Amino acid sequence: MHRQSMMAACVVCAGLVGGCGERSVSGPPNTRLGRDVCAECDMIVSDDRYAAGAVIRKQGRLEHAHYDDIGCLLDHSRFHPDIEFVEEYVRDSITRQWVRAAGASFVMSAQVHTPMASGIAGFATLEAAGESAGGLGVKVQAWDEVRASRREWMESRYGKPALPGGDGPGSK
Repeated sequence: MHRQSMMAACVVCAGLVGGCGERSVSGPPNTRLGRDVCAECDMIVSDDRYAAGAVIRKQGRLEHAHYDDIGCLLDHSRFHPDIEFVEEYVRDSITRQWVRAAGASFVMSAQVHTPMASGIAGFATLEAAGESAGGLGVKVQAWDEVRASRREWMESRYGKPALPGGDGPGSK
């Protein structure tokens, strides 16, 4: 009888630990440069100036996702409508600190050499982004603007992808 009680206690504890673990998934990921893999392109995250991260809900479970390029985060959120992006973060390309993507400012230029060639750099402040943009001859963009710019760039280069829900060639 004692053995059955111990087994039941183990099952209950395992359930509690699993539940607690999910609630603690918040904030930017603890990206390990040279070890963590990009959720979109499967490349190793190696340059934190252009890295991004997210808290995603995948198959009902919260987890962190790592991205080696801000463009990969944008592409992953677009190409995987079955995944809920709960929180999105980018690195400030100067200070390398995490910033909520929705509150950051961005520069997009072919002159910005990012790991996957998106040319997107994030900045914590509008002023820092403005200085970078001025030197490159481009405008500063907010998160929604850079999302639209990335989409337009991808479609002009590769065409519209066939996505679940009718977003792709032949869909109206």
